[in-house]
Amino acid sequence: MAAADKGSSLKSNFFINNEYTPPSNDNVIPLYNPATEEFITSVPIAGRAEVDAAVAGAWEAFKNGPWSTFTGAERAKRMLKLADLIEENIEELVALETLTMGQPAGLKEMIKTATVDAWRCECRHSGE
Repeated sequence: MAAADKGSSLKSNFFINNEYTPPSNDNVIPLYNPATEEFITSVPIAGRAEVDAAVAGAWEAFKNGPWSTFTGAERAKRMLKLADLIEENIEELVALETLTMGQPAGLKEMIKTATVDAWRCECRHSGE
């Protein structure tokens, strides 16, 4: 069954400068389940316009946003929130990884340990 058929929040747009942006071209990468060779979906390939917009937005956010002024503890607090969001959505993330990469169904614990738990450990060492 295709990821989109499973109610995935997978989008066919780019998330640039805090908004979804449609691709400027029709170039896509098809994703297939390697175990069954079933077509899952297509994802857009970023062109120069998307890359330039993302880099410009990131640079602007760094210069004028709060991140560059945050202490290590403040950054850790936000990174821990991201770890929480990954953990809250781990079922969907694992389902997508399993479909597109042929990962074993037991991947959930590996992702949680290797990503979420390790990330939290690193954040705590930076002042949290």
